[in-house]
Amino acid sequence: MNKSYYRKLFFYFSLLFLISVGLTACVQMGNPSVSNDESLYSELEEVESIAKDKLEDQESIANDKLEEQENIDNNELKEANENINMDKMVNLRESIIRNVLKVDKRDNELIVTGEYDLDKDGKNDSIEAKLIYWEESILRINNTELLASYDCPFNAYLVDLVKDDNFIEIVIYDDGPSADPKSNFYRYDGSNIYHLGTFETDIDTEDTIYSFYGNVLTDEIGNFLPPHCVAKFVTPNIVKGYYSIENNEFVYHTIDYKKYLADEYSIAEDFNAFFIEQDIDKDLDTDALLLTWDSEELKEFKKGEKIKIIVIGDYWYGVERQDGTRGILYFWIGD
Repeated sequence: MNKSYYRKLFFYFSLLFLISVGLTACVQMGNPSVSNDESLYSELEEVESIAKDKLEDQESIANDKLEEQENIDNNELKEANENINMDKMVNLRESIIRNVLKVDKRDNELIVTGEYDLDKDGKNDSIEAKLIYWEESILRINNTELLASYDCPFNAYLVDLVKDDNFIEIVIYDDGPSADPKSNFYRYDGSNIYHLGTFETDIDTEDTIYSFYGNVLTDEIGNFLPPHCVAKFVTPNIVKGYYSIENNEFVYHTIDYKKYLADEYSIAEDFNAFFIEQDIDKDLDTDALLLTWDSEELKEFKKGEKIKIIVIGDYWYGVERQDGTRGILYFWIGD
């Protein structure tokens, strides 16, 4: 129940208390106008009845709101579970259409040419792009142009994001100013070019548990899990959110995964990760973390090892290992 409910509750009890004290004092002082006036006591009973009804109404409203919020939470979880079936997720890399676009790498620029039926109308569309490092670039499909900018455009290819729709998308891979990967997605509907959005990784990547240059998962019907959306180093995986395509753009859907953490997980495969021993609780302050990128802090985790997830940060996990050791587990996230 919220604070406003308790404030109202306190108000009505205080009102009753003050009225009762005032009337009692008057009677004890022998004020005949009060002691002989039975109607005053009747008024007190009426006030008490009204206050009681008010309290019951407020409690009923608070309970209804609490139930409504619980229903919203349950519906969000149900929707997420219905949309995200990890058993049906595959690597988006499998949806890349290769050997269509010709990519000519020159000094500080990328020239892309090719033809393909992007809107599935039975006619090939002309695809051209001049992608220049740190300058304005042009993507042209037939007679439609879109201006964009990139740091280090490195590659371009086609991908079928949704198997049963009417589109084949273009991906322009930007390796970033300092190996900060970005895959930019574009859709052509026969008239307009839309920038669907960006996933901060290279989608032409093998399956991996790592988030840096990690692969994107898809169910091939319009839902996507970029690396930061899922913790794949444990089983079952922890899904933090997902993307769908709505109105020609990626839309992010949050999942309140903290409510549904399991009591225990298993390490999914052998790996090395940074691990700093320290006390862990659910209220751990991110600012209090003293993380290091010293390779001496890399520790080995073995497939099947049991692990408890106590708290999850932006890119780190507060865990308890099988031997009872607690600390911060995190992976390399680039420079």
